[in-house]
Amino acid sequence: MGHRRPPRPHLLADQAAHLAVAPATLYAFWQLTGLLGLVGGFLGNAGARIAWVLFGIGTLAMIWSTAPAGGRAAATGLAALIWALASIFALRGLSLRPIVHNHPPQYQFSPALHLHATLPAPTPAGDDLGDEPDNVHPLQR
Repeated sequence: MGHRRPPRPHLLADQAAHLAVAPATLYAFWQLTGLLGLVGGFLGNAGARIAWVLFGIGTLAMIWSTAPAGGRAAATGLAALIWALASIFALRGLSLRPIVHNHPPQYQFSPALHLHATLPAPTPAGDDLGDEPDNVHPLQR
C-alpha cells in the first residue's frame, strides 16, 4: 500500500489560478491556520476556537469537493472523525452552559429604619386663643 497525498493539488491549483499565489503557499497557509486554531483553541482563545471550527468545516468541504464520487462519503467521514478527535484538544474546557458568578457584594448592606418626627412649636404663654380646654394648667415647681 503506497502513501497517498492529500487531494490538495487539484483544489489549490484551481484556486491559485485566480490568485497571484502559488498552490504551495496556499497549502502552507492552510496548515498554519489549522495549527494556530488547534494551539490557540487548546489555550482557551475564543477567536482561535472559532478559527478551528471554520478550518474544519472548510477542510471537510474541500475533501468532499475533490474526492472521487465513489469514495466521497468515506473520505469526508474519515476526515470528520480525525478532525473531531483533534477537536477534543482544540475545544477542551468549552462548555455550552452559561457561566454564573455568585460573588458576595463588595459592600455591607445594613438595613436601618429612620423615623423623622416633628413636634409643633410651643405657643407663647401670653397667647390666649381660647381654644385650650379648662383642665390644662402649666406645671409649677
